[in-house]
Amino acid sequence: LLRRSREYLENHIGEFSVLEHDRRIYGCVALKTFADPDIGELACLVVSPEAQDSGYGELLLEHLLGQARSRNIRTLYALSTHTGEWFLERGFQTAPSEALPPERLSEYHENGRKSKVFAYNVGANG
Repeated sequence: LLRRSREYLENHIGEFSVLEHDRRIYGCVALKTFADPDIGELACLVVSPEAQDSGYGELLLEHLLGQARSRNIRTLYALSTHTGEWFLERGFQTAPSEALPPERLSEYHENGRKSKVFAYNVGANG
């Protein structure tokens, strides 16, 4: 997971959803949107180490898919350097980086992380 500056978080706080129980944060996820209203990105999905294997990742994914559906997003992308199997097991398909929206593709090339790209057809899977 990439570190995010305080400034980034303050400017993008509306994109984030947090999973909290008993005043304790167990995970978060963000929905990034683009100029093309049909496209979104699942970003910053993380679950606390002590809460992994508890189903919280699936809860965060379902929450984000609900947000995507309510915004009429058709394709949801996810980028990962090491958790690709998790996305594939949940209905995502591998996709070429060139499928990303232009503004995301330029960022993809700039950061040099060579993340794997996954796509989820929100309408077909919901």
